[in-house]
Amino acid sequence: MDSGSGVIISPDGLVLTASTLLSRDSATIKIQLSDGQTYSADVVATDSATESALLHVRLQAGSIIPFLTLANSSLMKVGSPVMTAGNPLDSISADHQVAFSVGSITAISDVRSGDVCSRYFGSALETDAAINAGSEGGALLNETGHMIGMTCLCVDRTRMRGCAVPSNRIKAAYEKYLTDQNYSTDAAVCHCSTPTAATTRNVSVVSYSMPSGTTSIQAGTRLQIVTQSASASPCVCNCIASATCRCDGCVVQIDARLNESDEGAKVLNSLGEQVGSVTKMDLMRHLGAQNAGVSFFTPLEKLPGTSETDAPLIDLIAKCSRAFVFIGNGSGVMISEDGMVLTNFHVAGSKSTWTVRLGGETQTRLCDMIEKDEQRDLCLLKIRDISHAPFIALGNSSTLKAGEQVLALGDPFSLGHKNGDPAASIGIISALHRNQGRYTDAVQTDCAINPGNSGGPLINMAGELVGLNGQIISRYGKNNTGIAFSIPVNQIKAALPVITRATELRKAVAQATAGSTATR
Repeated sequence: MDSGSGVIISPDGLVLTASTLLSRDSATIKIQLSDGQTYSADVVATDSATESALLHVRLQAGSIIPFLTLANSSLMKVGSPVMTAGNPLDSISADHQVAFSVGSITAISDVRSGDVCSRYFGSALETDAAINAGSEGGALLNETGHMIGMTCLCVDRTRMRGCAVPSNRIKAAYEKYLTDQNYSTDAAVCHCSTPTAATTRNVSVVSYSMPSGTTSIQAGTRLQIVTQSASASPCVCNCIASATCRCDGCVVQIDARLNESDEGAKVLNSLGEQVGSVTKMDLMRHLGAQNAGVSFFTPLEKLPGTSETDAPLIDLIAKCSRAFVFIGNGSGVMISEDGMVLTNFHVAGSKSTWTVRLGGETQTRLCDMIEKDEQRDLCLLKIRDISHAPFIALGNSSTLKAGEQVLALGDPFSLGHKNGDPAASIGIISALHRNQGRYTDAVQTDCAINPGNSGGPLINMAGELVGLNGQIISRYGKNNTGIAFSIPVNQIKAALPVITRATELRKAVAQATAGSTATR
């Protein structure tokens, strides 16, 4: 059996997985749970129409095992928030963690796979949540944590988005076995200890240049990309706006994965008002970065206002963008008011002095190397002649949880390097304590991270730095596929003790100054 995913769907050990993972003569296989326990499982049945297989775990008599409930997939709508759970790249065998990614149902239609790894044909739930090799056989969950589809390697040929086989089709295929097991699909509680608060997939406005006198789209504005289809229901991507102006024409950059089929799509705000559309020229702006989470649309000349519900995210992105640092072909983040900058060694480790620019500024500044660690891929630099600078405070990465929402800032493909603002993307913590290349104990996220994002900050919703973005796993060249890795901030603090010393020194000086002032 190949490395992939599976989902326990009954308390007595029925497991749903992808039949593409089984060899033709498979009768008994080994499975591993996320807690590290391994079991033998018998192949009960397979169904070629759904590319699925039903296994039964050999449990001791009377044993009950955690399971997910199969829900009614017909209740899902285009735009419904969802979450994928799986084992991309056999990550469970390394650290016993399930990987999560959030998104939405982008389309519900009949598809024929455009991927050689799958021959699936039929009804599918399309999603922009991350699905990669090893995720086949995993779960597509609704916002209450119930399973509404089995993820597969079927990829729609037109839109090139991931797919899941609807749970109702699977229940019909295995009705006999589910009935024999006295299995109820109406249970109200999900017995799997996974995150259940799914959020919408974040499509983030990165930059735009608007005619004078118009109302601009602010970073943090929630958007929907609605693509009409003559043969199927509309395809909808839920999204948010995430950055400020860049004077490279009247376009808006977003972290959606748009394709040729999205030409003519309407872009709506959270009030349902149209704010733009996707033109043929917009689709040609991909810059070779298809499926990387870097796309564009053209805004209307006269734009409606912004919903008050978007204000917290708008404020957070605006505040954090001021502490962003453009450096070389990558990114950095200011972590102190006197100009201390963190970035990756592979971004800035080759020189002792750099010319950098802060987010929201047009002038450049000189920056000197203070400390570097090639093994941990870290650099600490100091901007010259700066004080009272905007910065992002260091948080505590040990408190992060899978499913927690995070913000990534960066400069993908150097699109904002000359005079723009950083690109922002919202995602979740997919998993923790990952070992990837030279990164140990890394944070995995499904934020759109691409070349140019290296060294940029990963930020929690309190506006604190919790990681430094540095690596991705790609299926198409160097483009993001929803699997990115960040160095946790606690590891950074331990690796670069000068940060702690500088922080303690500043506190001591501040306390001494306050004490001296009080005695006068």
